[in-house]
Amino acid sequence: MSRKQKILLIVLLTFGVSFLHFTTRHQPVLHLIHRELYLIPVILCSYWFGKKWGLTMCAIVAMLFLPWTFMDTMGAGLRYHALNVIELLVFFLIAYFVGFYHDARVSHFASLVTAPEVPTRTVMDHGRNLLLCIYNSPNVLKAAKYVVDTFAGQKGTAVTVLGIVREPSFDLFSTKEEWENAKKKSQSEISGLTEQTQNILLEGGFPKGSFQIKTSHIFEKSVALKIMEEQKQFHYDTIVIGGTKMSKAQEFLFGNVAVKLVREAGCPIITVN
Repeated sequence: MSRKQKILLIVLLTFGVSFLHFTTRHQPVLHLIHRELYLIPVILCSYWFGKKWGLTMCAIVAMLFLPWTFMDTMGAGLRYHALNVIELLVFFLIAYFVGFYHDARVSHFASLVTAPEVPTRTVMDHGRNLLLCIYNSPNVLKAAKYVVDTFAGQKGTAVTVLGIVREPSFDLFSTKEEWENAKKKSQSEISGLTEQTQNILLEGGFPKGSFQIKTSHIFEKSVALKIMEEQKQFHYDTIVIGGTKMSKAQEFLFGNVAVKLVREAGCPIITVN
């Protein structure tokens, strides 16, 4: 659904609910039910366009709702009017939190950047069948350097570099063109990181035949689930990933790949921060 279609749907819903609400003022039960229906355009506006537009939608609903209420029910008493005001405040709170969720999703997707700082690690004395995961983490190149510093030169070490391209949800964008551009950008970033990782491995002493490059596209599936499926199918000894520092709110909303893998994966997990 395009941005214009979404806006048109919200406008039609708003006027449709207003019509039902105003024409049933002498039928108390229906009148109250139709009042609650204002939540539908409010929630849709907040979910599709974010907190700012969701709160704006609430203000429009208030302008449609309150004047008529006060003019038509002047004898209803203070309690009745107070309940109507509280109802609108609840609408504003719902719009705020739904819009906050939308804005947080957009911000989280846009803020995924890479950082090439390199950690120093000691060398282990045995080889591994490693799965090195490349996704939108700020420490993926650190993870590649960790593999070089720890495992380069060790006989029997094989590395699979798995680039995971996460396609963004269409709901985050106003038009199909913006969505397509975001998909291309995401794929380009993962391709670039995968190429840099390959160069790091070659320059670090891994023979070309000791590692392989794979790419996987996911949409609704989580990154952690994809990694666990890959490990289960090919029986990797160890998974190496770049960690991501997240607030408690971000972890609650989006999940943390490293935390989920540590809890559920059936092999050792190395997280590089």
